[in-house]
Amino acid sequence: MDEQHLNHSDRSAGSSIFVLSASVNQYLSLVMAFAVIFSSFIAWPPLSSWLISCIFYLLLLITFSIFIKVLFMIRNWQCRFSLNKDGHGILNAADAFHFAKRPFISPFICILYIEFEDKYRDSIWVWSDMLNDSQYRLLCRLANHVR
Repeated sequence: MDEQHLNHSDRSAGSSIFVLSASVNQYLSLVMAFAVIFSSFIAWPPLSSWLISCIFYLLLLITFSIFIKVLFMIRNWQCRFSLNKDGHGILNAADAFHFAKRPFISPFICILYIEFEDKYRDSIWVWSDMLNDSQYRLLCRLANHVR
């Protein structure tokens, strides 16, 4: 997978810019989530009737199709946001946001819970391999500072 992560800090404005693209950890997390979902098909009752068999295989096909679609969507996924030490930032150079609640920070993933000016809430999931080590540590420090 050819990934290019362009990251830099804009010290004049006091904010750091982070550019994210798909990562190996993101793919692995998606595969694990779908493995759990697919394992639920093992718990189905015996396929004794024609109707239950059709429903089972239809749901299996739909689930597999969604999984393939999401995998292809992630290939082209990118996110760009800036974040300052006060917990305010801009997502994709247009939408101002601030933290809605405390972020979840771990060595593997940093989840930022954000709220936009129109009160819409969302989250940004940043896997550690989406950024280089120093950028990931900077993001975690900025997010931790707001706690």
